[in-house]
Parts: sequence; C-alpha cells; structure tokens
Amino acid sequence: MRWIFLLLLALLLFPINISSSAPVKYYARGIALADGGTIAIGGGYSIKITIKGQSQSQRYVTFDVYCPSGHTSLDLREGKSGSIYEGCSIWGMLGSELFTINLSEIGTNSITFNVENSVFNPAETLDVQSNFSNITRYEGAQVFNLPFSIVNIGDKPVYNATLQINWMKVNGSGDISILQVSPPKNITKPLYYSISLDPKAKQDFTLTTKVDPGGKYYATYMVGLSLSYKSAFSYNKTASTADKIVYDFKNTTVSVSKTFFIIVGEKYKGRVGNPELWIIMKNPLATSLLVNPGDVLTFRFCLKNNGGDSAFNSSVYVKVQPQTSKGPFITIT
Repeated sequence: MRWIFLLLLALLLFPINISSSAPVKYYARGIALADGGTIAIGGGYSIKITIKGQSQSQRYVTFDVYCPSGHTSLDLREGKSGSIYEGCSIWGMLGSELFTINLSEIGTNSITFNVENSVFNPAETLDVQSNFSNITRYEGAQVFNLPFSIVNIGDKPVYNATLQINWMKVNGSGDISILQVSPPKNITKPLYYSISLDPKAKQDFTLTTKVDPGGKYYATYMVGLSLSYKSAFSYNKTASTADKIVYDFKNTTVSVSKTFFIIVGEKYKGRVGNPELWIIMKNPLATSLLVNPGDVLTFRFCLKNNGGDSAFNSSVYVKVQPQTSKGPFITIT
C-alpha cells in the first residue's frame, strides 16, 4: 500500500505530458532518379545518388545528403533503409530523426526510393491568405482596399508561380473596376503577376476596388484570385491521414484559388412593387372634350404602388400625340 501511495503521489506531483496529437510526418513515394541525379526534399536538404558495384549482387547506392549545415552520406543495398538525424548525421538520438531513405529498387542506370517519416514537406506549397471577408456587403457605391498575401507555407522554394486576378459582375446592375494595384502594375483584365518565394516567405498585394450599381439598385460582384505553380510531387489524398501526408513523385501543376464576393444594395434585391399611374383630366369646357386652339387643358397625375413591397426607380414619361407639322400645336407647361 505504501508503494502505491508513493506512486500516486509522484504522478500528482510530476504528471506525464501526453500530447493530444502526433506531429505530422511526410512521405515522398516512388522517387526515380538516374545515376548521378539530385532531388530537393525540403528544409534545405537535397539528395544525390550514385550507383556502385560491378555485379547485380554487389550493387549498392551511395546517397549523398546535402544539408544546410554540411554534408553526409550513407550506402544502401536494395530493400534497405537508413536515417538522417539532426546535425546532418547518420547517427543520432531517438526523436532527432529528420527523415528515412528506403531504397526500393536498383535498375541498370537508375533507382527508385522513398523518403519516409520526414519532418519536411517535399512538395512546393503556396497559399492565398487574406483577412478580407469572403462576402462583404455595402449599402451603395463604394471604393475600398482588398488586401491579400501569397505565402510559401512549405519547406521548398517556389519559382515562377503565376497569379491571375479577375473581377466581374455576377448579377444585378452597374459595374466593378480595379482602380489601383500594389505592387504597381498596368491594369489589364485579367491581371497577371509572376511570383517566386523562399520557404516561409510571402508577398503582399492590395487591390483598390470600386463597385457602383448606379443608384438604388442591387448587384453582386466578384474578385477572383487564381494561383498556379509547378511541383515535383503530387498529393495522394487516399493514402494520407491526419498525421501522415503522402506525396507521389509525379510532376504536377498545383492550383490554388480564392474568391471574394461584394454585395451592394441588398435591401433593393427581390423587391417587387406594382406601380400604377392615374391621370385625371380637368375639362375646362365642362361639357365636352372638344377644344379650340388656345384652350388650356389641365391634368394631374399620381403614382400609386399597389404591390406587396416597395417599388424602386419607377419612371413617368409624358408624351403628346399627335404632334403634326401642320398643327394643332400642343404645348406642355
């Protein structure tokens, strides 16, 4: 009993820290390189392979691993694996492992291997980020700034990504226009930028935008951002889990998009009135509608809404017919 009491006391004084979730690890499968080939695997690490040995039974591969802090190497035969640890070493403490190289196959002049259990994302990864709401509402015409950033959230640099910016009216009245952009650029539609970013770096953008429905009208406008770039790895959704992200060695074009909707004059949307025009004629002769030249006719009109909701932007047109070149001439005063 005494030992149980002491054990319970120790647990209370020094509780065990149990993490609710394991850190995410990355897997790059099916990397195929020719003899002497090199590939970057993220975090500033790259691998160069050299096939060695005379006969098939004696063949092995030297993996030269280039790290931000130096260089190391390990020799592997087909079906074997080896790990790289912190400090760019093939020897390390438990928990300091950075990634494992698993040699799947040695061909005549090429090999296939996997990088497993890695702390680095092997794929180029960009994201579009903004604090501007995806849906923004204004009562009327507005000029506003729309800020956003392109962020490299991965562990590898990305070169020559293409950003396309477009804007349009989705429905309703009026129009949307881009008045100014930052970084400065001649405004064309669509608008293009070429972007290169190091890992964890970002580039900020601002669009000075004008929306104007032209009065008491409803309209919805859209600003769309489309980002595309090349990657040596393709995300494998089927094989991935919450703590295991799997990529296949396959050149691919990655697309990332973000859309902003701007709604203007929503209170005018769907309001259906039924305006009716009433014209009351006052006959100066009281007994007949026959008039002589010079007689004055007086009429008044009123506009009444018989609908179930407000009626907006109604128009009244006054026209006199007939109006001939020979007369009689009718003048509205």
